[in-house]
Parts: sequence; structure tokens; C-alpha cells
Amino acid sequence: MKKLLSVLAITSVLSAACFVMPVHAATTQPYVESDTTINFTLARGKTYAYKMTVHGTHANPQIVAGNGNVLRTESVKHTTSNGNDVYYFKIRAIGKQGQATGVYTTLPNQKSVRHSDVAIPYNAGVYKVGTDIPTGSYTLTAGDYSGYYEVKSKNTTGLDDVLFNQSFDAREYVTVSDGQYLALNDATMISTSNAGKLLPFNGYYKPSTFKVGFDIPAGTYNIKPVVDDYGTKYSVYMAVRNQENPTYDSELYSDDFGSTRQYTFKDGEYVQIENGLLSKA
Repeated sequence: MKKLLSVLAITSVLSAACFVMPVHAATTQPYVESDTTINFTLARGKTYAYKMTVHGTHANPQIVAGNGNVLRTESVKHTTSNGNDVYYFKIRAIGKQGQATGVYTTLPNQKSVRHSDVAIPYNAGVYKVGTDIPTGSYTLTAGDYSGYYEVKSKNTTGLDDVLFNQSFDAREYVTVSDGQYLALNDATMISTSNAGKLLPFNGYYKPSTFKVGFDIPAGTYNIKPVVDDYGTKYSVYMAVRNQENPTYDSELYSDDFGSTRQYTFKDGEYVQIENGLLSKA
């Protein structure tokens, strides 16, 4: 795998994002509109405030975290805007690494509505699978520049014990089994079941690994080289594999190029892009 340029990671707490269908779509009933309709991670001890706007009624909504042992309610402040009641719901992450829960509102005589999930990420470190973390799939998020992980058969520094490893920008996926060791550097991770899909900015996805069918839909895409602030254009490295783990037999094909190219990706593929911006063709 090539590494030519470290790309700044998103520093917002909304690091693992996924859109949720607005709850007020195609309805005339009163509803609560949240300014946060994405899943995200929140480090233990950190706080975040939702803005909840009530439409169609002045009834007080019930605003809660699904599990109070994961997210603690710090405060609920009420104001009004354009004739609507507005509530600022502040939460603090108090649970353990790897835990997640949703934030819900309930209006009188209506069912509860989940607005988004919040996960407390695992920090950098070495984790024994089956003891420190469960077996399964994990979504890794790089730090300020790039991240690195390795999966080992033993908790040693010997290269012979490394089953596979990867440095990455923004996001990567990995599946681990009982007895393995997952070493994580300059990155955090959550269970993939709690992760949200990556989102484009101005029509472009930043360099990352994309799960086709989740982060991006199957289809045809353009990939163009990153150009830095000094006008330097970098060569793109792109690899497509058929599973989460980047083993030798998982790679379907790879390519290096210095100008925009077009590729078609299928559901279930994992597309790793370095120094390139991805956009729908």
C-alpha cells in the first residue's frame, strides 16, 4: 500500500456520519426537528448539545438518551424561535468504550422518534479479541492526519506475528476473531454496527476506504488527484478488495494514476483511495 500524502481528518465530533430520514417527511402531524440527524462518536467525558425544534404544537416533548448509563443528560434549555419552541438538549458521554445509544423525542400521543445514535469510541491501544473487545467488524477513524492498525496472532513486536496491517486516511474497516490482537495507533474505533456512512463535501469524498452499498452506492465514479495549497498534484493510489481485511488474496485490482479516471464499483466491495477525491460520475 502506498502513502504519499497525509490528509487532515475531520476534527468535528461528527466523525462517523450517516443521514437519517427527517421525521417530518410526508406528514402534517406535529413533529420534532433535530439539527443532528447523523450517527457520530463522542469521546468519554465530552459533551454535545442537540437543538430540537417543535413544529405544529406547543406541547412539551420528552427528550431522552436511550441508555442513561452511556449518555447523561446535562441540561435542557428552552427558548422560542419564529413562534416555535426550541430545546437545547446537552448530553455527556459517561459510558465505557464501545458503548452506544440513541437520542429520542416523544410528543404526547405519539411514538418515540430516534434522531441519531452516539457511540463512545475505543481509543488507541492494543486489544485482545474476545477479552477486551468482542469479535466482529470495527470501523476505524484516523486521527488528525492518518491512522495505523495491525492484527496480530500474539501480543508481541515481532513481524512474524502480524497477520495484516494498514495505514489509512479518514476511515478503514477490519474484522477480528477470538484470540487475535488488534493494535490501534493514532485512531479510534467503534463497532461497525454503530457507524454511520461517510458524507461528501461539495460533491467530493475525501481520501478514505469506502464500503460500497453503505458509504457510497454502487455505480460509476470519478477519482481525481488531490492538489495541495501549493499547487502540487499527487499521484492517486486506488485499490479494490472483496472483504474488509486487506489480505493478499482479498485485492481484486489496484491502480496508480496522475489524472482523473473513472471506475465502476459493486455492492460489497471495499474501495481504498489515497491522494484522490471521489465523486459520482
